[in-house]
Amino acid sequence: MAQQAARTWTPPELKALRALTRHHSTITPRLLIVKKSNQGKAGLVPGGVLSSVVWEVVPGIRLGTVFGTDVFWAMSEGERHVIRETFREGLTKLSKWGDCPIESGGESLVWDRATSTL
Repeated sequence: MAQQAARTWTPPELKALRALTRHHSTITPRLLIVKKSNQGKAGLVPGGVLSSVVWEVVPGIRLGTVFGTDVFWAMSEGERHVIRETFREGLTKLSKWGDCPIESGGESLVWDRATSTL
């Protein structure tokens, strides 16, 4: 029973990315492909399922790293204001689609100055 549950379980992040791609979201990367494979006896989780996910690379710069948000704070006050407004608008769109990221930081945000998109 546990093996069957592992094979049918889909991570919530993957469910969200699939839904956002179906909604033609312009504020998140598009999901390109998902491949599920069974791990052999020598795998990290023998008999487990490995999901490989590929999504598009979006243009721009990351606003932070796992160590902090120095990139964001190095920007001008005006640009930070535009980023905040763009973030607020994007968050509103995500919540209308039923998805609201709860655990993320600057390393998850990519700002494209040329198009003012986040």
